Amino acid sequence: MRQALTATYASLTWGEHPLQTLEKTLLDFPAYYETIARPLEGKFTRADLDELLVKLARHEQHQQKAVA
Repeated sequence: MRQALTATYASLTWGEHPLQTLEKTLLDFPAYYETIARPLEGKFTRADLDELLVKLARHEQHQQKAVA
């Protein structure tokens, strides 16, 4: 399935394939992804999320100051 999706994606150019081919490829992707997806290893706690949000807020403030 992966090769088929990759081959279809790589070969798509506008007007070369019927819309149905593109539609089928896009609709088939979620089922394909479910077969290859793996759970994340480790854990991400509420404290980790809070720390990340603080870092993001600092980064945004820094970006805003750089633009001003």
